[in-house]
Amino acid sequence: MGLLGTISLFAEQFRLASAIVSGLYFDIAGIYHIIKKPVSKNEKIAMVPDIFIFLVMLIFILQLTLIQGS
Repeated sequence: MGLLGTISLFAEQFRLASAIVSGLYFDIAGIYHIIKKPVSKNEKIAMVPDIFIFLVMLIFILQLTLIQGS
């Protein structure tokens, strides 16, 4: 994920792939936090950025695909 993100900084054609991979990673992490029922305060705090980053990646993917589809 990190290497793909770094490559996407220099090669635009890798941005969609990087957003999909990152979005899936944070989606799975966020769902895991929700299913597992956070026990500690740290787990609850970790859940919020996971879900937020997933939503940002989802919006980016939708924007990119709508622009390319037009």
